[in-house]
Amino acid sequence: AGWYLSLSEALAAAQLHQQPVLVDFWASWCRNCQAMEATFRDPRVARRLEGYIKVKYRAEQLDDPETRLALDYFGALGLPTYVVLQPGALP
Repeated sequence: AGWYLSLSEALAAAQLHQQPVLVDFWASWCRNCQAMEATFRDPRVARRLEGYIKVKYRAEQLDDPETRLALDYFGALGLPTYVVLQPGALP
């Protein structure tokens, strides 16, 4: 399956299917985030991530209250940040 764009939808799907979640915090101005896109498209990486619910969290405006809340909750200090959540530990 592809990537979710909504964290809440991804977490709901993870609960339903009891799968781990990979959260990719990214922004268009982040060069390392752009470089990681090629890595995620690599067939070997895509196969390894098949069992995950994947979500791209666009953290474009770091001072946006909702974005700041999500970044702080997961302890993200910069971009890109990747968070893996196990089914039994979903927020």
